[in-house]
Amino acid sequence: MTPHLNRNRRLGIRVPMVVCAALLITGCEASYPTTPTSAVPLAMQLHVPQPLGDASLRSSYGFTAYVIRSDGAWEEVTNQAAWSSPNPTVFRSGGSGRFVADALGTAGVIAQYQGFTMFIDIVVIDPSRLPVPRLTIGATAPRIGTTAQSRVTLVPVTGAATDVTGEAVWTSSDPSVATVEQGRVTARSPGTTRITVTHLGLTAAYLFSVRPPER
Repeated sequence: MTPHLNRNRRLGIRVPMVVCAALLITGCEASYPTTPTSAVPLAMQLHVPQPLGDASLRSSYGFTAYVIRSDGAWEEVTNQAAWSSPNPTVFRSGGSGRFVADALGTAGVIAQYQGFTMFIDIVVIDPSRLPVPRLTIGATAPRIGTTAQSRVTLVPVTGAATDVTGEAVWTSSDPSVATVEQGRVTARSPGTTRITVTHLGLTAAYLFSVRPPER
């Protein structure tokens, strides 16, 4: 899923109350801030620390929240954010970005911080009851400016599993975050995207986040 800007805030810039016209006024006084204006959050992102497909029943998962501030710095606000799920009987919040998959079904993760809200949808499955044929993905998580190879395998009804990485069709829900070509994932900018693979009418997908650069 593609993370996005939920709210914009204008930055206040103080200007002189009096404008000097050199030919008419011999002098003037102006008031400027004596200290820098505090940085404020401009946008929020919800990240998965590791590539995430469907959630497995009775497993726990962690998520991370970041904001980009008006001074250009990224700040992790995972512990300050409010976390919840639209279907807590399926995907239960334990606070601080931790969730437990309690039941099969569709749910999600909601993070809220200072008026910003981000959402990721989650499906909880029982891995022991996966249907065949199916696609399974070996996912990777490259850093900004790097490329890593993901692979997809076709699990048939009978016979051995087959690597179909080069034959499958790969797409990224947000190419500004990461692009993908024949499984080669290139991280472009901070954010979260969904990498989807299709082959012979079958589909598999996983969420992948690109972390902000460290200062």
